[in-house]
Amino acid sequence: MDLFWRRVKVQNLSTNGIGLILHLPFEPGTVLTVEMVNSNHTFSRQALVKVIYTRAHGRNEWLTGCTFLQHLQADELQILLS
Repeated sequence: MDLFWRRVKVQNLSTNGIGLILHLPFEPGTVLTVEMVNSNHTFSRQALVKVIYTRAHGRNEWLTGCTFLQHLQADELQILLS
């Protein structure tokens, strides 16, 4: 198992999934671990996501759409977006 940490940009976030801007492409079906932290660093949530699609997004970037294996709760989403 390859383990590495990268800081990424979040394109969008919902209770069902997350869109990430990554510097590496991942194949659909790949399972990733993401750690999400709210803007004032008072809440974090780690989650497993499955890659649904990957598309080129600018130079050396990939828009990667993922679905949560266990959906976020509405209150978790609100905290992460605050």
